[in-house]
Amino acid sequence: FLTHFLRNCYSHGMRPDSNIQQIGKIIRILEEDSRKNYTLQELANEVHMSVSSFRQHFTAVTGLSPIKFLMKVRIKKSLLLLCSSISITRVAEQTGFKDSNYFSRQFKIHTGLTPREFQKKYKKTRNTLEKIMQKL
Repeated sequence: FLTHFLRNCYSHGMRPDSNIQQIGKIIRILEEDSRKNYTLQELANEVHMSVSSFRQHFTAVTGLSPIKFLMKVRIKKSLLLLCSSISITRVAEQTGFKDSNYFSRQFKIHTGLTPREFQKKYKKTRNTLEKIMQKL
């Protein structure tokens, strides 16, 4: 993922500088442990930036705010877990949602389906996962 960012930024005239590398570090952190509830201050401290500078650089590199980026990571991970026999409540817990109702609402906002609808649709046609992942 980071390599893709660095290539794209470089090819569009942006120099792969330390800010991009620092944001790449945060992207790795968010993807590796998306269950944790991060604050912007914690993430900014991790890369030795102010909160406003961090938010600005993160959004410039990813096109998303840090919070929206983390939500997309969580939703993508939940899609994979929902393809197994794990309960929706357990999927919510394993992807960093404290409340399964909030998880269901966020899942529907991002995918257009509730988790249960996704599971039913996935059982009928397995290409559902691929289509939804492409939309995200």
